[in-house]
Amino acid sequence: MIGGVFKFYSSITGLPLDEILEFFKPLNYVVDWIAFCDDALNGGWTYKGLVDRIECALTDVYTIQYRDEVMKRVLLYLDNK
Repeated sequence: MIGGVFKFYSSITGLPLDEILEFFKPLNYVVDWIAFCDDALNGGWTYKGLVDRIECALTDVYTIQYRDEVMKRVLLYLDNK
């Protein structure tokens, strides 16, 4: 599980989230989505913006089943935060 991904994505010269996921995929790295969500919300992102960006990046890189499973967990965490 890889933490600190938001810092790579959010910096002014940051990488697009889908490119970060493309890099991690063959290495079987998994993003710590809880840390990503916390960092994004603390950085001023809205709930909707956060969910949309994660879902879009996952859709570009992974299968629908993987995306749906991650999103189910992300939404469960955010809705109970």
